[in-house]
Amino acid sequence: MKKHGLAFVTIAFVLCALAGQSQNPQQTGGSTSPFAGRWEIQMISPPDQPEPFAIIEIEQGVSGITWKLIALADPTTGTSVKLGEISEKEGLLSFTIETSMMEMSLSIKFQGKKVAGHLEGNVDMTVLQATWTGQPTTKDKFEKPEDQKALRAAQMKPPAERAEALKQFIENFPDSSLKDQANYLLALSLQKPEEKAAALRKFIGDFPNSSLKEQASLQIAQNLQDPLEKKAALSKFLADFPTSRMKDQVEYQLIRMIDDPDERRAAQEKFVKDYPKSMSAQNVYRTLLDLQLQTKPVDEAKVNGIIDGFINSTPDPSDPSNAFTIMRADALNTIADRLMERDILLDRALELIQEAVGISEKLPPQFRATIQTTLGQVHFKRKEYDEAEKELKKAVEAAGRESIADAQMYLGKIYEARNDDDAALDAYFKAASSGSSGEIKSSLERAYHNKYGSLDGLEEKLDAIYLARPKPFDPGHYAATGKESGRVVLAELFTGSECPPCVAADQAFDGLGERYDRNTVAILVYHLHIPGPDPMTNPDTERRAKYYQVGSTPTAVVDGLDIRTGGGSTAQAAKVFNDYNKRIEPRIAKLPEATFSNIQAKVEGQTVSVSGEVELGPEGTGNSERVRIRIALVQEVIRYTGGNGVRFHNFVVRKLMGSPEGMALGETGAKTRFSESENIQTLGDSYREYLTKYENEIAGNRRPGFKFPEKLDRIDPARLVIVAFLQDDVTKEILQARFVKPGQEAPGY
Repeated sequence: MKKHGLAFVTIAFVLCALAGQSQNPQQTGGSTSPFAGRWEIQMISPPDQPEPFAIIEIEQGVSGITWKLIALADPTTGTSVKLGEISEKEGLLSFTIETSMMEMSLSIKFQGKKVAGHLEGNVDMTVLQATWTGQPTTKDKFEKPEDQKALRAAQMKPPAERAEALKQFIENFPDSSLKDQANYLLALSLQKPEEKAAALRKFIGDFPNSSLKEQASLQIAQNLQDPLEKKAALSKFLADFPTSRMKDQVEYQLIRMIDDPDERRAAQEKFVKDYPKSMSAQNVYRTLLDLQLQTKPVDEAKVNGIIDGFINSTPDPSDPSNAFTIMRADALNTIADRLMERDILLDRALELIQEAVGISEKLPPQFRATIQTTLGQVHFKRKEYDEAEKELKKAVEAAGRESIADAQMYLGKIYEARNDDDAALDAYFKAASSGSSGEIKSSLERAYHNKYGSLDGLEEKLDAIYLARPKPFDPGHYAATGKESGRVVLAELFTGSECPPCVAADQAFDGLGERYDRNTVAILVYHLHIPGPDPMTNPDTERRAKYYQVGSTPTAVVDGLDIRTGGGSTAQAAKVFNDYNKRIEPRIAKLPEATFSNIQAKVEGQTVSVSGEVELGPEGTGNSERVRIRIALVQEVIRYTGGNGVRFHNFVVRKLMGSPEGMALGETGAKTRFSESENIQTLGDSYREYLTKYENEIAGNRRPGFKFPEKLDRIDPARLVIVAFLQDDVTKEILQARFVKPGQEAPGY
């Protein structure tokens, strides 16, 4: 079963909209508190330097001390925050800041004492341990030094402009204490791996005493492409930095590079002993649990030992309001789900999932629904059908519009067990319209065949159910403003059919397709095996992701410059659409820096071809050697339901014709002629070969016996379109794009 994960809240979201808040006093016995006064709080997470955090004021009242927030170093928005309790006892000061985001709560607990005129102590965020200091101050706001503000501004530049901004900072502030940080960020901003590695090595040579030397060394090792070189470099990092706070992460990476299964398993078992509280320990425990459950006969004692270690690796949710409760609940849910799938230790599974339900009250509804689904599934496997039905219906209610396919599927199983065939078929239809798996598909087909005697009309019924859903938002239609320049903006999306947060991004891009015609905005959607196998992925989409250094889905890119990562459920689709849209419309008015002409595309038998001309504008001729022509072969729509429930996938890139690296321009100042063709049959055969290899060599190692429900290796020539675009490989900016449908000629601008 597929269970949805959730991102964890970080300290970056902690304090916002707090100024002027105060808290009730705590009893201090009426004497003057040694903590009374105004303090500048600084956070320290070794080996980092102290970072300004907040200015607070503590006052002595008649009945005790009170406190209020005066200023924040970096206020953020979108998070509900309040001051918690403050207390003083036997020379020890304690205070708590409480915040909530995405319906999750987080308590940050400060504890310290007064030492030689200042405050110092520890801060506890359950999984983050740091220290803090408080310095006496009369300030009522933070004033950043000019170099700090300038570096911040340079960091916030779009990727294409960031390197130049950092170079300018280094020139403007040659004596800044932030010079090492600027040089490190400059090295990271370089796109080509060999240039980045050279810059990082130079950084280490120029700043041998920088606190960033450790991170730079690790970056060099991680960016190596050759597996043997990378393994040697990571091992050397451990030798050079034996006390690194990133030691567990590096050792985890090395374990993943071990080929021999027995050796890898031994290393994993050693890792969880050495780093029982590491964030990576939870990933290792998941793997060890799966491996142990695959062993026949199952050794229940060993399974229970792994379960105990897995649970102990997560934070103890002693405070029910703590956001990191989600980590414990996720672990409990994962374990119970694995046991349920294999009908093993169902009593233990029930105990664990009931604990997860008990601590999930303040978690987001979708996550609560997932946990409730697992509880229903465990009851089903225990043949407790009434209890299972009750819990699964709770899951459906909690999920609301974001229906959970597994909950509906197991309701169908319950109705089948009761011989209620119509109710079972209805539940299976709902499951199939919300997600897909081999089990959902086979259950629906069985129930449908039992009722109708064949599978005729099944896919059409599923289409109708899916299309009858109300649209998540109205994208409107773009009305010309008179400021259009002839530029075609290129919007690119990296997504995955197994990615729950990709739903909002997919729907947002569908909205872009409705709002704009293709001579205003061209759309390309690249599928990736993130977080799970996706049969619309191909080698060219993976190469394109590497070009932009995309490592997560969903990630959207507007004209090569504006890269945004993040999505959500259907409920967030309108917000995501608006975010994309406000980045697209300013580009429409920007003059194109190249001109396409005479573009023609056609399909003849099994061959699709495209030809045309492109000319770089006068302002770009000096950079012609770094500009490439790329041509995307796109299928307008593919019908496939993956784990996230999206059934129709639009503008799916099937091939970057010729090569993902594109074609160089010809002579400067002259038109460059291009012509590419692909054999559709041969291309489909290459997809099947690629996907079969992925099943056997990659997915198969993690999920033995895995097979794609469909390989989607056949291409419908009637649904093919082509997008040609010109891109600067240094800045990544798209200079112009052009959309053409076979049999038609694209406008010549």
